[in-house]
Amino acid sequence: MGALRILRRDAEETSPDPYFYGRYLKGYRDLGYVPVEVPQCVSRHLEYTYQDWCMARLAERVGDSAAAHAFNQGAGKLWNLWRDDVRSFAPRRPDGTWLEPYDPDWARSDCWNDPYFYEGSGRQWSWNTQHDFAGLVDRFGGPEAFVTALDEFLQPSPKPPWPRTSLYSQQNRYFPKETLLHVPYLYHYAGRPDRTAEKVRWAMESFYHPTRGGLHDNEDMGAQSTFYIASALGFYPLFGQDIYWLTTPIFTSSEITLGAGGKRLVIKAPAAGPDHPYIASARLNGKVLDRPWLRHGEFVQGAVLELELSAKPTGWGSGGILSR
Repeated sequence: MGALRILRRDAEETSPDPYFYGRYLKGYRDLGYVPVEVPQCVSRHLEYTYQDWCMARLAERVGDSAAAHAFNQGAGKLWNLWRDDVRSFAPRRPDGTWLEPYDPDWARSDCWNDPYFYEGSGRQWSWNTQHDFAGLVDRFGGPEAFVTALDEFLQPSPKPPWPRTSLYSQQNRYFPKETLLHVPYLYHYAGRPDRTAEKVRWAMESFYHPTRGGLHDNEDMGAQSTFYIASALGFYPLFGQDIYWLTTPIFTSSEITLGAGGKRLVIKAPAAGPDHPYIASARLNGKVLDRPWLRHGEFVQGAVLELELSAKPTGWGSGGILSR
């Protein structure tokens, strides 16, 4: 209850300096979205709605049904800044009208001072619907159209992504920013874990190198290393939730120690290597696993995940589409 009380104070009480702590509360509370007068209004809106979703889950766990209901309503504000015509989140005035003109592929060169999105464009930030990726798939027109949109976003940049001064010039493309690291895994929500495997390998090979400049963006609390290590293990966490996306590991065998009790998650993939980038079948503790994700409770007491790999794409995991 103490943790929930602290989080509620941050979310519900007016902050004397919301640029640094707390929220720009008035618009979000009264209008249902963060309006254009607020710095980085759209990216803040997306972050607020996911925070609300996470707080609703905590409220459920501690038995506070009223708080859970209130924060679930906050989480539902997510789509209040979505524009179907440009397939992007966009800035909105307090009177409800959209700011025009608006280009979802534009951001300031000093992107940390962008008025609408922090360190990215609308196109880049629009993949951040962590508590409703299924809703994002729907708004792109379904799984097939979503895969096409991901393919376009994740295609190699026409310019090298290094040095850092050129990173933000590619505002309609992927690069390894902490707010974008998860994007190659979103094929899971369209039933295409084979495409996840391809694009994760592409990102690892393109943006990570054993050189002095081998990380192509700030480490930022370990975000870059986490992406690479978790992807190399084939076991990637969705932050704020108990979901771990599965993809093809680069190691034939890995062991992860789970806490201080000595229990371990063992991942076995005997055929791992550049010639076997796809998962053909999987077993968890000897039982067939036909979905490309696990929940924390399935392995926290120790588990063995066995993966049979393939040189060609397979249909494995295509039916195990996550609902969020």
